[in-house]
Amino acid sequence: MLDSIKSDKVLKQIGQRIKQARKNFSHYNEKKEKEVVGISLRDLAVLANVSHTQIDDIENGRLNPTILTLLSITEALGIGIGELFENKKK
Repeated sequence: MLDSIKSDKVLKQIGQRIKQARKNFSHYNEKKEKEVVGISLRDLAVLANVSHTQIDDIENGRLNPTILTLLSITEALGIGIGELFENKKK
């Protein structure tokens, strides 16, 4: 039971960090002809070659992703996979 609670907490933490990285993602939008911050689930899904529903489930702690899926997402976001697991408490 305790292991399940710990793994749920870790999954939620990973999801929150992916969501935050997605919101902070900076890129050039050709239609708007300017730099924009944030990327939609669907656009990230295309970049990462992962379904948008899968990313949504990961962000909300409902899915236990594989390392390969996390690598695809973090590479698309331009962050290191280690950033999902760092202990950020001070």
